[in-house]
Amino acid sequence: MDFNLSPEQQQFQARVRQWIAEHAPPARGFSEAAMGEPLAAIRERYAHWQRKRFDAGLTCVTWPRRYGGAGLGVVEHYIVTREIDTLQVVPNINIIGFGMCLPVILHNGSEAQRQRYLPPAARGEEIWCQLFSEPGAGSDLAGLKTRAERDGDGWRVNGQKIWTSYAQYADFGLLIARSDAGGKKHQGLTMFLIDMRAPGVTVRPIRFNNGAHVFNEVFFDNAHVPAQNVIGEVNGGWKVAIDTLMYERGTSNIHILFRPLLESVVDFARARLAHAPPTLANQQARARLARLLTRLQIMDVQGLRVVAGVESGAPPGPEGSLVKLDWSESNMDAQAVAMELLGPLGVLLDGHDDIPAAGHFPRNWLRSFGNTIEAGSSEILRNIVAERILGLPKDAARSGK
Repeated sequence: MDFNLSPEQQQFQARVRQWIAEHAPPARGFSEAAMGEPLAAIRERYAHWQRKRFDAGLTCVTWPRRYGGAGLGVVEHYIVTREIDTLQVVPNINIIGFGMCLPVILHNGSEAQRQRYLPPAARGEEIWCQLFSEPGAGSDLAGLKTRAERDGDGWRVNGQKIWTSYAQYADFGLLIARSDAGGKKHQGLTMFLIDMRAPGVTVRPIRFNNGAHVFNEVFFDNAHVPAQNVIGEVNGGWKVAIDTLMYERGTSNIHILFRPLLESVVDFARARLAHAPPTLANQQARARLARLLTRLQIMDVQGLRVVAGVESGAPPGPEGSLVKLDWSESNMDAQAVAMELLGPLGVLLDGHDDIPAAGHFPRNWLRSFGNTIEAGSSEILRNIVAERILGLPKDAARSGK
């Protein structure tokens, strides 16, 4: 497999880097834990940056031009992600929209839905969230209880969703609900587009253990959804949901965003260990960081394989689960190394005069545990890899034997 860029792709990469040099604001080293400013201010900064990228043709790179994209390939998308998204100059509060919701509309929605929803998102004017998980239906998505009942020419939705990222910013959500209680639990599900500002939709925050506010719980009390907001077929939402999860894991950029995070840990370790005695603990820290850097290279190669598959016309498949699994486990290991090097300063969440970034690592360490659960827990992803990639039999508990 050839991982080298073609001459045209190299020219595109050079153009992206030139644009960054001329237009990108200073990187803030943003993390979820830094989201302390007012919601309106965060949204304004995001919208301004997204519009600049849109005007330059450096967002939604693979979308057709008529929907606000650049009409390029997935390799160009990979280049833009690696060169621009790793800068983290603004909070990407529409990462769920671009990673999951909007690709589903592009591939499963009607032409009217594409025309209405894709261009405003590309311009930074509208933000999306995903409404899948429920208090009793996370890993077992088909066990969801939220109901959608016909009401004239539309639907009425009642129920609750949880762990909804960035719902506090969202204008619209991709909602899966039970539209028919009969038959098997995978049947009778329908995918909807729902207005998050509609009467009957309530968003409540869920705070992380590090103080950040990203997750939310969302309540639906007789919320109305127009008939034209169904994605795909009525009672055919399970297939759309699986497509959504494949995009979430198969085209995720998270392993690329792990690079600057790991580099910050390496820089911190280099400074801490520069004048430290060569103790066994310090040697072990160096060895662990070397292994993490090796795993990062493996993630890059696996990510490129996924990109190559999509470039050839194949939809995202289970291989993306490997990337997400490696990222979440590696991220937790990297944050643990930083915490060990911090020593007693690891209890500080707001930094220290001698080490201004000290508070950054404890917050990320606390957050890293949740990374192994969201977007597919490590245990579930290992089952996917074992069964769908390696061809191993299902474990006894899941096969019912």
